[in-house]
Amino acid sequence: MMLTKLLTTVTLCALVLTGCDSGPIDEEKSSQTLAFNDAGPVSMFVGESIENPATGQGTGSITYASSDTAVATVSNVGTVSALSAGQAIITASIAADDTFNGRTELFILYVSAPGTTSQTLTFATPTSVTGTVDDVIANAATGQGTGAVTYASSDTAVATVDTAGSITLLTGGTSTITASIAADTQWAAQSNTYELTSNKKVQTLTFATPTSVTGTVDDVIANAATGQGTGAVTYASSDTAVATVDTAGSITLLTGGTSTITASIAADTQWAAQSNTYELTSNKKVQTLTFATPTSLTGTIDDIFANPATGQGSGTVTYSSSNDAVATVDIYGGILMLSAGNATITATIAADTQWAAQSNTYELTSNKKVQTLALADTGPIALFVGNSLNNVALGEGTGTVSYASSDDNIASVSNTGKVTAVSAGQATITATIATDTIFLPQSDTYIVNVSAAGTTSQTLSFATPTSLTGTIDDIFANPATGQGSGTVTYSSSNDAVATVDIYGGILMLSAGNATITATIAADAVYALATNSFDVSVTKKVATYAFNDGGPVSILLTNSYTNAITGTGGTITFTSSDPSIASVDPVTGQVTATTLTGDAVITATMVEDSQWQAASWNYDVHTRYFEEMLFEYETWEVPPSVNATIGCAAGACPATYFKRAFLRNEGGHSPQITYVSSDTTIASVDSVSGVVTMLKEGLVTITASALEDSEYIAATGSYQLTLTKSMMIYSFIDSLGNPLDPLFDGNATLEGTVDDVVTITVMSEGGAPDLWTSSNTAVATVSNGTVTMLTGGTATISASNAGDTYWKAASNSFELTVNKFDQTITEYRPEADGNSFNLMLSDGLQLIDPATKDSSATIVYSSTDSSVAYIADVTPNAPEEGRLFAAKLGNALVTITIPADDRFNAWTRNYGVSVIAQVAPAYTNTGTVYAILGTDFENPLLVSDANLPSTPTMTTAGIITINADGTFTPIGTGVTTITATLEKETRTGTYTAYSSFDVNVVGHTAYIAAQRDPRLASTTVTTPASIDGVSAYFTQEQGCDAIANSPACSGHSGPLTTSDSADLLYAGINTLPSYLTLKHGDYRTRETEIAIGYMGTSGSLASGIFTARHSPQVTELNGEFYLIGGENIGGLKDFNNPSYARNDVWKSTDGTHWTLLTANAPFTTRYQHQVVAFQNKLWVIGGWNELDTANNHLPIWSSVDGINWVNENASPAFSSRAGHTVTEFDSKLWLINGMNEVEDAQNDIWSSSDGVNWTLEATNPFPARYEHQVTNFNGALWLIGGSDINGDMLSDIWSSADGVNWTLVNDQPAFGPKSNHELIQFDNRLWVLGGVANSWNDVQNDVWSSSDGYSWTQENRFQPTFSKRSDFGTLVVNGKLWAIGGFNGQGCCANVLGDIWSTTDGARWVDETPVLRFSPRSNHQVTEFKGKLWTIGGLTASGIYSNEVWSSLDGIDWRQVATKGSADGLLTNNNMFVGRSEHQVLVHDDKLWVIGGRNGDSALNNLNDVWSSVDGAVWIRTSPEKYVTGSGWVPSALNNQLGKIRNHQIVPYVYASSAAKELVILGGTDDVSDALGEYRLGGTAGEIWEPALPMPRREGHQATLLNRSGQTPIIVVTGGKNNTGFSFIKTTRIAYDDPTGWNWSEPSLGDANDIAVNGRTEHQATAFVNSTGNPTLYLSGGIDSAGTSSGNLWESNDGLTWTPVLLAAPWGARSEHQMVVFNNRLWVIGGKAADGTVLNDIWASDNYGRSWQEQVSFNVTFASEP
Repeated sequence: MMLTKLLTTVTLCALVLTGCDSGPIDEEKSSQTLAFNDAGPVSMFVGESIENPATGQGTGSITYASSDTAVATVSNVGTVSALSAGQAIITASIAADDTFNGRTELFILYVSAPGTTSQTLTFATPTSVTGTVDDVIANAATGQGTGAVTYASSDTAVATVDTAGSITLLTGGTSTITASIAADTQWAAQSNTYELTSNKKVQTLTFATPTSVTGTVDDVIANAATGQGTGAVTYASSDTAVATVDTAGSITLLTGGTSTITASIAADTQWAAQSNTYELTSNKKVQTLTFATPTSLTGTIDDIFANPATGQGSGTVTYSSSNDAVATVDIYGGILMLSAGNATITATIAADTQWAAQSNTYELTSNKKVQTLALADTGPIALFVGNSLNNVALGEGTGTVSYASSDDNIASVSNTGKVTAVSAGQATITATIATDTIFLPQSDTYIVNVSAAGTTSQTLSFATPTSLTGTIDDIFANPATGQGSGTVTYSSSNDAVATVDIYGGILMLSAGNATITATIAADAVYALATNSFDVSVTKKVATYAFNDGGPVSILLTNSYTNAITGTGGTITFTSSDPSIASVDPVTGQVTATTLTGDAVITATMVEDSQWQAASWNYDVHTRYFEEMLFEYETWEVPPSVNATIGCAAGACPATYFKRAFLRNEGGHSPQITYVSSDTTIASVDSVSGVVTMLKEGLVTITASALEDSEYIAATGSYQLTLTKSMMIYSFIDSLGNPLDPLFDGNATLEGTVDDVVTITVMSEGGAPDLWTSSNTAVATVSNGTVTMLTGGTATISASNAGDTYWKAASNSFELTVNKFDQTITEYRPEADGNSFNLMLSDGLQLIDPATKDSSATIVYSSTDSSVAYIADVTPNAPEEGRLFAAKLGNALVTITIPADDRFNAWTRNYGVSVIAQVAPAYTNTGTVYAILGTDFENPLLVSDANLPSTPTMTTAGIITINADGTFTPIGTGVTTITATLEKETRTGTYTAYSSFDVNVVGHTAYIAAQRDPRLASTTVTTPASIDGVSAYFTQEQGCDAIANSPACSGHSGPLTTSDSADLLYAGINTLPSYLTLKHGDYRTRETEIAIGYMGTSGSLASGIFTARHSPQVTELNGEFYLIGGENIGGLKDFNNPSYARNDVWKSTDGTHWTLLTANAPFTTRYQHQVVAFQNKLWVIGGWNELDTANNHLPIWSSVDGINWVNENASPAFSSRAGHTVTEFDSKLWLINGMNEVEDAQNDIWSSSDGVNWTLEATNPFPARYEHQVTNFNGALWLIGGSDINGDMLSDIWSSADGVNWTLVNDQPAFGPKSNHELIQFDNRLWVLGGVANSWNDVQNDVWSSSDGYSWTQENRFQPTFSKRSDFGTLVVNGKLWAIGGFNGQGCCANVLGDIWSTTDGARWVDETPVLRFSPRSNHQVTEFKGKLWTIGGLTASGIYSNEVWSSLDGIDWRQVATKGSADGLLTNNNMFVGRSEHQVLVHDDKLWVIGGRNGDSALNNLNDVWSSVDGAVWIRTSPEKYVTGSGWVPSALNNQLGKIRNHQIVPYVYASSAAKELVILGGTDDVSDALGEYRLGGTAGEIWEPALPMPRREGHQATLLNRSGQTPIIVVTGGKNNTGFSFIKTTRIAYDDPTGWNWSEPSLGDANDIAVNGRTEHQATAFVNSTGNPTLYLSGGIDSAGTSSGNLWESNDGLTWTPVLLAAPWGARSEHQMVVFNNRLWVIGGKAADGTVLNDIWASDNYGRSWQEQVSFNVTFASEP
């Protein structure tokens, strides 16, 4: 033990002396030194710490260690801390590096216990020291102990302190100096401090120009300042409007004035900040002021001159005149000369910021004006002796007017201008006005001729003969008249009461009485006479009224003035109680005293010379003042919290309360009422004041107290700022596991491709409104449902954008998706690893490649591809995956699907034995007989389940082959159908055939009927080519109409050529090839019958489905589709006892329809639903009265309307009809309806594919059927229907998700609705038609709404479809369409087949294809806006028609629904009466109807004029004339248009201008006189006037030939006059001067006159022919012998005529129409030679050389008399 201790001591000593290398010694490296700051030994007292680090030469790390950590510890940076008394060795070791070996050093540490005696440490200057930067101050500290004293500065940037305690001041600032004395063995350590203040040095800041600077505006002067410090020098101007100074001290002088310029140098570390100033004076610039006319102005009194002055500055220029009596000058320098004289005009421009003020002058001379002296009568004046006349001369000046007579013995004149006739003769009277200050003198004269007066006495009478009574300022007219022609003069006996003017007008001036006297001068016959009447005048009544009628409340001691307005005399104000409210008697100002109470303020007007006495008053209330204040009473949510709800407590929204109270002097406490400035942000209880916070924002809460008997009303308010709450999200997966770092750290969800996991969100607020996936290729998320798509990872995030109560929030978790095994559809799964047989050349589909899960390409292989192989085709091609048998033998075929990123690999092996092939064969290979329209079957037998390619036919248009292998005959004839089976092998093609013949016979004719009581009978003739007719019947039309009997049945008797049944029927192939059906009876007069053909002959009514109700219409790919429906009340098929249909129609324009299939594979039905969804047509549900069970349950779809697929034979919902199916949110939604036992349902189903259906809700609203649902503005809308009792409903519901429904309006404006239509169109909801309060209450109203709540009826004053229910609507090509329907309930109500469309919902157009108008003559046809129009005419039954028909092509016509107005208001339909022999023309872009006849008598002639911009709405004015630019306007009776018919109207444009006239030529008036020219005349084109040049005629034609580069001519052909003579032709040549128009007519011996027979009731029209010239064409008519013509002529000038056809195919006719339309000539209707009225239509494409009849029905119509 002793030996060990000795060795240790020796070693330690060695180390202390020399140190040692540490670690392995590398001889290649150098030794280094390692030294402590204090090599020791070091003594410390317990509790002390010292810094004693070691440093070496190398870069190795240094570590420290203590030999006794109980005595002392050392940190890794060399800080030694003494812990207890003792000794320790502190070692430092530096590690070796690339240059040096490691080294270790140590020092010895002695730790002693410190002394415990407290000592005092005292500074030489004990408390504080102050100095200046750069000072050095000694201030040592001494204590009693021997421990070392150390010093420290708290801010060494301010001052440092050395080991002796001397401080050096470095910068301005303060620092705390601390002295510490170490402990020794006796004395404990101690410390002390003092405060040091270091002041910066003071410096001097000096300007280059030190005291003041003077300059002129725009000068720039440099004057920089410098100091001793380094701080930045800044500059400032005390008035930057005067001068600015830049960072260099340069000043810019801006305006006149003074400014103090200050320079400031910033402090630096040693020098304090300093500043200095100097004064700057900036003088303004001198400017020049110049006049526009610089020197002088001369003018005349009242002259005005503009002579402004301008200077360089912007100061205001002012003007003055040295003599305002001579001339004044305005603020713009404008001179007004007032009197004669001279004046000096001075202009002064004010100083502005840069320019000094300046003045200038000029001299002005003003001369008097020359005036005009005007005599009241300039003469000569004729007077009779004794008469007098006041003929006053008036001048412009104020000079005295004097008068003189050239002969006072003849006529004297007074100084007032009154001339008195003295004796017969002539005298000259001169009037002279003297000069005044403004005008020069002037004179004028006139002649007076005096004659002897008559002696007959006369009576002078007043309009009011006896007396007049009135009020001051009243005016009355009371002229007097006598028998003579002398002038009447008037005078008043008291002008102060009333004056009278020269016309007998009385002006009442003051209260009193006066006598008015009238005198009539003598004339050649009558002597002078006088008369008088009395006038009584009373005072006026005042109209005063107070502005405020009271009561008025005034605070005590306050004042108020209630203005009084009106007319009247002086008012004095008084108070009923001055102790409560006093009033100023003059001003009316009311002052409240110190008492509360009520008083009456009265305004009194005493009677004066003008006004009667009167008084007015109002009530005054004097009240105490009180003030509304607020205080906090309770807090439910403090206003400083950013929240609006306390949702954690389940109370949303939150409330807040701030009580209001009244401060007043008497403890007054009335009821306080609270209101909110914005109830959408916060509402407030009006009584309690409790605020309900609704959303973020600022709101003002106001409290009010009403006035009472002592206190005035008071109000107060406070503002409340509301903020949202913070939302917090955390996730939980489907198993309840948390997916949030708050719960399990690293949240990850793991699953497999196609897994669907629902994530639940735990939220402190609303649910997330946005879910996102960082990698949608791996997984998608929607509403918390995560769908895993492919292997990989993704981050799933949920967020909420916040709402009214909550701020936005978000959170996320990680998702890992694993791959899964793939599958594929296998047709022979049992063959995997086994063997099977395959016939030679056959194929077998082993798999469906389209169903494989993998995206990888399928790999096929065969051990012997010469025997069996899978064709190498494009992936997903039709034959991919099909096994082919090539030759007899065996092979192993392998199919492999490689793995991809989602699926594992898949493999199958098939053993194949190829056997011999069997050829295909039809079941019946002979001739198959088929009936047109009736499907049949002929199955094809093949060797396996695969059908061969589509069979071929030798003749097209006879058979169509359906998808299920059945055949549909579509035309008659024979065709051969061949099925071909081809198999491709490696050695060639294997082919086999099978065929059969088909012979199709028979057509089907549909016969439709409408009763027309005007016709005696109707004959319908079918074409001779028909080979069979299946006829159908309607319900009997006559039974109910006569006997009101419910027994309505169809007739089913044997076929005859004439029968009184409603319609006839017969079976197929039982009718002769030619058939005439006729019907009629004595009761109902007649049923009009129409026949249309199915099949190759065309469709019924030129492509239109039968009338029906409850059809379903929809749009698919821009085309119309109509499916099914019921035609009860219409056509019924004996082979189909039900009225329901299952036919499918298609249209591209809504008007022309094509039958796709007459019998679709689904059952007949109505009240079904058809929708377009996922590019398919879907048929769902429906009703058939013969089958109410389950046959309508299957769901059918079709991509083309021809080929139909049964998608689901037993859907989840029960069978139903009267339901709705609507597309919404990428799904189909089925809602309500009735089931097979007619129970109303109340369930909602949805489907994303149309096949599989999910029950979404039950009982969301009352059960119903025949309702309507549509998709609008992102929501489903349901309206009306019938409830379980059959009552109609009016409620409106909406849903944003199809499940949760809200009642929007239970009482809409349109009332109850069922069997109506609801559709979205033009961004609005539309409700159309249906039934209302009962099943018979059918309507045709149209309503629209932009929000589903408020509704507007759109068709109140517009043409609309007829009343209907159960119809179809759809929107195609920007139009809303309505199709078919039912116009009532019961056996005899009619189904409808019409088609209507609208572009605005208000005005509807009938789009139904119609044959054409009924036969008629003397109608009018014209072209207007791209259509042909037929208007009016006389029908075959003698009816004058006012029908309007239009056609786009001249072939298919439809009647226009018209509405007329005689007053322009359209409030009642006053359409023009039916007429013939009228005129229709196009003028000013309108259709015009003018004149005509409405009966057989001339008394029935018409002169009304109607116009229409669209052919539908007609407006009338009467009587009429045409005014250029104004149209047809009322005219004076002597100029109005006469009542005429059989006339002609030609619009004529002059060659030299755009002026247009309407020329009416000929016709017959209401006295049966043939007329000549009757044209729009007058110099201004304002009146109708007869003109005589053209010989009188009617039944003629007038045609305008407007030839290019030539004068237009009007050609008038034919006609007849009163004697019945038929003109050949007459030509009117029109020149530019309308008064120069004249007529030329060839001689009767002209060869052309013989060729073109004279005629009337013919047609002539102009048509530009192939030469480009306008050519006249003349057709038909009646000659003088009464013979009708069927020829056609043409002429280029109206003089020379050439025959085109002498016997046109349209036959002899008159009273027809010939027009030009679509570059064709057309002949329409009229009357045949035998008197038959026609409605045939013919057209020519080659200028009349050949004609084709235009027909749209394969049936002819004829009437029997």
